[in-house]
Amino acid sequence: MKLLALCYPAFSFCIMALVFCSFEYLRSLGPLGFSYGIMGYSQWKFSPLLLAAPVGGVWMSSAFCAFFSAASARGLVAYRENKLGKAAVPFLVLFLVSGFFVLQGWHVSQFDGECKDVTVVLVQNGTDSSKYSDGMYKRDISALVSLTEEALSIYQDADFVVWPETAVVPPLQYHYGARTDVDRFNAVSSVLGLVSRSSACYIIGNHAVDGDGEDCNAALVFDHEKAPVLPPQPEIYVKQHLVPFTESLPFYPSLKGLYDKAVVDRSFMWKAGDAASVFTGRGISFSVPICFEDTFGNLCSQFVKEGACCLFNICNDSWAASPVCQRQHLAMSVFRAAENGVPVLRSTASGVTCVIDGKGKLVEELDEFCSGFLGRRVSVPIAKRPSPYTVYGDWFAILEICVFSFLSAAALIKKLLQKQGL
Repeated sequence: MKLLALCYPAFSFCIMALVFCSFEYLRSLGPLGFSYGIMGYSQWKFSPLLLAAPVGGVWMSSAFCAFFSAASARGLVAYRENKLGKAAVPFLVLFLVSGFFVLQGWHVSQFDGECKDVTVVLVQNGTDSSKYSDGMYKRDISALVSLTEEALSIYQDADFVVWPETAVVPPLQYHYGARTDVDRFNAVSSVLGLVSRSSACYIIGNHAVDGDGEDCNAALVFDHEKAPVLPPQPEIYVKQHLVPFTESLPFYPSLKGLYDKAVVDRSFMWKAGDAASVFTGRGISFSVPICFEDTFGNLCSQFVKEGACCLFNICNDSWAASPVCQRQHLAMSVFRAAENGVPVLRSTASGVTCVIDGKGKLVEELDEFCSGFLGRRVSVPIAKRPSPYTVYGDWFAILEICVFSFLSAAALIKKLLQKQGL
């Protein structure tokens, strides 16, 4: 920030804001990418910036925050120097540019096309993942079955029943087929028995085992209209973006020797998926980003670009015994809905289980760290025209990187020329 500000003193505040925004985007990329702490997410309840999300995503919200701070600083300096006219210019430019994007986003977000109403039951079992054991698995499954049966007695016409990430830890397909562990076979049988008795489409977070014997963090979709439940033949989505050092070891092939010495227990490492799966059922198309994945706008936009008109986010944040963490994750989900103009329906282990409409409005939610269910009729837009963000992804952030790179290169060339006396 300081180096570029010295190179462009007339625009120093704006340059520093640009550097900040560029860094925010760069640290969200790659296998070590992490999207928590992006400043734009602080505006998840501010409607004008949510309206701009279909155009430029959360990066536009972040840019507004950073450049508003820069404009404020520049305005205060100009005011101190009694240059009142110059003090107003940064704010005027900022609000004109922001207003343009907000109006564009408002235009994009208007939808009067065909919608499909579906009844959804979202289950929150209130588990504590720090206490996982065979006994806890059984209690979780018992609670999930009981809550679902209660919900279906009220919402008998439910189209979808959604359980959280790793709601069922023992792999359903493996234990149903192997039958070597009686307790786990009985546990998965109780789940499959419930699914087989209901006409709803079930989305269940499960520890799955792929054809190569690799462990995967997966979402299983059971739909009677496509395949029988017994024996289990679900459609499967495997989590693509794994949490570094918790679910995966980044750059493992290159650092195998180091990891083998430093990380003794790798039993909770998963194999990553390689496809943005889109499912169809009950008249809609949908995808199931798993937990951490909905913190990445480019990943969720890919689901929608591939045809999903609704996102079911299954999540387990119970490891963080903090209501603030649950709300922080919720804020990111809100932007995924606003960016793509599709509803996001969250089923979580500990919160926040909720319904978010296609404009980023939080429609209904459950409290954190409790067990319960949320049933609701949801209107899903079908045959919707994709938003600019869905089509072009993180174009706004990439533009910031390009400007940042150009200014850096220009400053370097200028310094080299000055050094040579040219």
